[in-house]
Amino acid sequence: MQRARWVMVGCTVVAWMAAASCTSIKKGLGLRTDLKDKKIKSVSVQTLPKGAACPGDKLQLVVKVAVEGGEPLVTEGVGDGKLLWTSLKVESDGAVRVKQADDNLVAVLSQDGKALTTTPPVLNVTSPENKNVLLEAAPIEVKFNCKLVADYSGPDGREGRGGQQGYNAQRDWENGGDGSQGGTGDSGKRGDNVMAQATVVVPTKENRPFLQVCTQGKVERNLRCYFVDTDGGSLVLDARGGAGGKGGTGGSAGSGGRQGRSGNAGRGGAGGDGGEGGTVTLVMDPAVEPYRKLIKIKTGGGKGGKEGSMPGLAFGFGGGDLSGRDGYDGPDPEIRVEPVAPLW
Repeated sequence: MQRARWVMVGCTVVAWMAAASCTSIKKGLGLRTDLKDKKIKSVSVQTLPKGAACPGDKLQLVVKVAVEGGEPLVTEGVGDGKLLWTSLKVESDGAVRVKQADDNLVAVLSQDGKALTTTPPVLNVTSPENKNVLLEAAPIEVKFNCKLVADYSGPDGREGRGGQQGYNAQRDWENGGDGSQGGTGDSGKRGDNVMAQATVVVPTKENRPFLQVCTQGKVERNLRCYFVDTDGGSLVLDARGGAGGKGGTGGSAGSGGRQGRSGNAGRGGAGGDGGEGGTVTLVMDPAVEPYRKLIKIKTGGGKGGKEGSMPGLAFGFGGGDLSGRDGYDGPDPEIRVEPVAPLW
């Protein structure tokens, strides 16, 4: 405990220096170590939370390294060990992205079902301090009985700017100025126009059908593909309008002089209008019909933004009813049933 306090003090003192300085302090106190001059016997990789992961999940990594002549070393961060992540290099040749987050290493799975099924994600562990020899190739188990979302919704509107504070009196007999009204929130944007195809396949290693669904928007042109286990999985095609931005907070009242009165607080700005819902056209193979309910479509309008608050008013109301209107719903989805070949 005493060591930890000294580390915090030391790192605060050298906060203006490079981050490597804090690392050096921790290593000097024995709170961190590396793999330099250590002979590695084996390496294991654990992902948290444990078990199979859904597409799009974020997994925290823990690496355990067995070395000759010493206790096993565990990585810092969530692993609660001493081994620095800089001693290791973790890369993937599959549909997963590895990134540093403070003292942790995080693996982010792609949502792309095509990529996850054609190139299963594997984490390759090497050590720059040991000639970058491959130490471990750890596969990530992926499941597809998950609730997936193809998000083509419109962006939400931004909150309105805050009002300016009223003038503060400079003389005893002066009154304070009124705060100005908050700005109007931006309107939400329209949902995208989405084209989707769906078909059914039965993977070689499975004894039940899976859905292959590929989608493309008019604005978001990149093709996205999803793999849905019909035993517990589902997919939402979300083309709803964005929500209107909240109105800006009214400016606070200016203070009056000793013989004057304070000004009035500005009322909150009007909320922005919700965006209009988009459109969805789904072309599905006849074999999808029994599983049609697993594909949910949302094209509703965005909610209107709330009025901004008025300083000093109970419950934060803005002094009136200036909420934005809800956006119009998009048209009913167009569903076409026609043969669709396997999408990958």
